Amino acid sequence: MRVFRHTLRGRDGWLLLGSLLLVTACAPLPPKETAATQAVDCDAVWRLRGRIALRRGNESETIMLEWQHRAAQDKLKFSGPLGQGILNLTVTGQHVVVDRGDGKLEFSDAADQWLQTQFGFDLPVAALRYWACGLPYPRWSHHAVDQGFVQNDWLVTYAKFNEREGWRWPGLIAAMQPGLSVKLAIDDWVVDHER
Repeated sequence: MRVFRHTLRGRDGWLLLGSLLLVTACAPLPPKETAATQAVDCDAVWRLRGRIALRRGNESETIMLEWQHRAAQDKLKFSGPLGQGILNLTVTGQHVVVDRGDGKLEFSDAADQWLQTQFGFDLPVAALRYWACGLPYPRWSHHAVDQGFVQNDWLVTYAKFNEREGWRWPGLIAAMQPGLSVKLAIDDWVVDHER
């Protein structure tokens, strides 16, 4: 196991925290599917654009997100206001590559453990893709609550859903633990169901 140790502070820390809270997350949670609409296939090739609002204690940050998902890999691009502080993250299973644009790549073969070291709490990397699609992670138990579910000590709720061309996707997602709130507002989602 190879783990890169580096203390994250400021915008880079928030960018990385937000990215990993939203990558690699059952009762249907969104409005029921109809013949005219169906949920996004979480295993399909897709990409989304949106905004992440992070709040931990008295600190808060808003980050722009571009997320591309393919079979076993997720690529996330994070930036602050006006494109400042760009961070690129590639996640393949438990392997994480972080590119801050300075020519130095950071690596870890144990994403969950690395994140625990960086932030002091567990982040469910494997579950995040499912949560973004509006589903609980299928390998873990969960229990339903109003507008969402609780899984692995995270309360995940959905306040809004969008539809286009017969497909429905979450528009506003919140994942919360005591003292930590991550909200993702999805502005656009493009799905390639052909794979």
